Formats: sequence, structure tokens, C-alpha cells
Amino acid sequence: MPSITDVLQMEADEITRKLEQWACMSGRNINECEMVQIMQRVCTCLLNSELRTIIKRHEVCINYANFSTAIKENLGINLKGWPKGIPFQSPTSLNNLNTLLKLRNTLKDGSCHWFHMSPHQREEYSTQLTMRCKRGETIIFP
Repeated sequence: MPSITDVLQMEADEITRKLEQWACMSGRNINECEMVQIMQRVCTCLLNSELRTIIKRHEVCINYANFSTAIKENLGINLKGWPKGIPFQSPTSLNNLNTLLKLRNTLKDGSCHWFHMSPHQREEYSTQLTMRCKRGETIIFP
């Protein structure tokens, strides 16, 4: 008899994260869900799973340091609706519960979401990156 990890074709920790995400999204066990570490994981899972869905590749994760080149320029994908007042960084770097809840809510209600850039948007963005490079700005970080 195959195990659940075989049937779902996922590792046990990924199944656990998805179950935590489901519990949070359905409003169950809210006391546990409002802890900072859980919210960090939920936000990270929401962002990465939506990115993987839109580009149809399961091995991709967000590269926050090189987002402008790794995601926007190379994949032609952008993120719309990131909440004002929240720095664009990994949710695991955010430690304020209210900030994480605000981010989770925008991801949950769809006001913050991934989208495919149009060919014109990609060309325009590539031109902006080239200009920034010419000015000596660091675009790719180690």
C-alpha cells in the first residue's frame, strides 16, 4: 500500500505546510495561525505556490535579492499589489505579526498577485534595467 507521500508526490514537510496553510485560510485554529512563525510560512507558501502555478514550474522559489532580474526580467512575471508600508522582502524576514497578517490578507483576497508582463512591459522594464546598470547601480546581488 503506497504511503501518503507517494500518493501526493510530496515530502512530509510540504504536506504539513500545506495543511497549515489550509487551516489558516479556512479560519481554523486561528490562535495558532496568528503566531509569527506560522504567518511567515503561510505567506511564503502562498507567494511561492502562486508563482509556481503561474509559470508552471515546481522547482522555482522567489529570489527576493535578485527579483528584478531573476523573476521580472528572465521570466516576465511581476507582483502587483504588494502592501504599502511593507518592505519587499521574504516574509521570513518580517517579524511583526500585524505586518504579516496584512500581507497574508492581501495574498488571500487576491489584491496582491502575480501576473505575466506584456511584451511591451518586459521591453520597457529591460530598458530601465539597462539604464540603471549604465548609471552604475548594482542590479544583481551575490
